Amino acid sequence: MSGSLSPGPSPRAPAFSTALAAALFLSVWYGGHTAAAQQPVSVVFDMVRQRAQALAASDYAEPEQIERDDLPADYDAYRKLAFNRERALWHGSESGFEVQFLPAGWLFRNEVKVWIVENGASRPAQVTAEDFLDGRSDDEGRLAFENGPVPLSGFRINWPLNQPDKADEVVRRIRANVDRARAGEITPEEFERAKQMIIAMHAQENTTIAAQARQAALDELYGLGYDYDQRFDERIGAVTLEQVIEAARETFGRYVLVTTSPEER
Repeated sequence: MSGSLSPGPSPRAPAFSTALAAALFLSVWYGGHTAAAQQPVSVVFDMVRQRAQALAASDYAEPEQIERDDLPADYDAYRKLAFNRERALWHGSESGFEVQFLPAGWLFRNEVKVWIVENGASRPAQVTAEDFLDGRSDDEGRLAFENGPVPLSGFRINWPLNQPDKADEVVRRIRANVDRARAGEITPEEFERAKQMIIAMHAQENTTIAAQARQAALDELYGLGYDYDQRFDERIGAVTLEQVIEAARETFGRYVLVTTSPEER
């Protein structure tokens, strides 16, 4: 099971608000697993509250966009840049949680500052070119060590979903979303965000050469052509809200939802 946090539309200072959320999340999670981090978590909550109040009282300021030649400029380049799982935060820990950081670039040009609270001390997440698997060619540009830390657009939390009670929670959420879709209770704003999220997730899932080769082989096998996936974002962009609602009503009128999970211990 994974989740991600990356910049999105917001009425006030989206990049700054997202940075606070990133710091808050990592602080709260680790605070629940380390007694020494309880006090810093409280401090972070107070900081978020104070800065949110100050932000709400100020005028909106457009966040600066990152301009670096070594960051991915388009969809194809972004999907070739993947975080190295072996260097994930908390990789191999007893909690099972791992944090993989997402690079800035392509659609994500507002930097997210991530702070980590561990053992009573806070520190900024320092992510460098060494933490990524860069599959881009020299002509496409590659991460340069001399440019310092890699600016981030968010992070992804990975955790093995292997508890029966957690599976039930996922089922409830799936059913709630299915019911909303069948009822047509999807706003245009939600729909556009969903399309952008699908495009971004697809790019992140196909960042390695192996993943791209597998996708090209499957598309060719299905008679779609080896380059079919290159037009993925174009096809998603052409889908309308009316088509989604109609498909939901036709497809989910009667459906069977199957779940698999280990036996309770």
